[in-house]
Amino acid sequence: GEVKSKIICSLAHIFNLCCNQGVFPAELKLGCITPIYKKGDKFNVSNYRPVCSLSPFSKIFERITYNRMLEFITKYNIFAETQYGFRKGKSTETALLDFTDYIHEGLTNKHNVGSVFMDLSKAFDVIDHSIIETKLEHYGFRGIFLNFLMNFIKERKYFVSVNGLKSEINTVNIGVPQGSTLGPLLFLLYINDMKN
Repeated sequence: GEVKSKIICSLAHIFNLCCNQGVFPAELKLGCITPIYKKGDKFNVSNYRPVCSLSPFSKIFERITYNRMLEFITKYNIFAETQYGFRKGKSTETALLDFTDYIHEGLTNKHNVGSVFMDLSKAFDVIDHSIIETKLEHYGFRGIFLNFLMNFIKERKYFVSVNGLKSEINTVNIGVPQGSTLGPLLFLLYINDMKN
């Protein structure tokens, strides 16, 4: 009851201060990466999937930011209608159905039909921060809120934990945060103009 209310009020106050100053707390930008074995040779690093754990407070701040951004994106109809990933009411199934309809329509009308497929499996890791900043600004995210988003993305710190042993902390200055709530949304905005 009362304790929960005080915690919520304190978190809201801290979050609002961060937004008003355009700063995401550095302490919340630290992630712990745990390699999870998939299959194959256990001595081959590519047979492990990195799972990143972030601070619960970071997740709360991200969820609030995500909701604000999604409200803005929806209000101004920013997402391309061909964007299916990580979106409510859209899925691989709806993408395949629309793709099949597109092919069928093209063949029915005797048009040449072709497609290009890309492997985006490491795409989150290689997003250029200056490009995402330009795109966010293009979509209407400006000023202090844009500073907040860029501060969230930049200078993320990670360490790897295996069997209780921890690596040194490394700073990453490319990509969007793995394991984050905002990462997929930022990625969608990054590739939103791909159809053009």
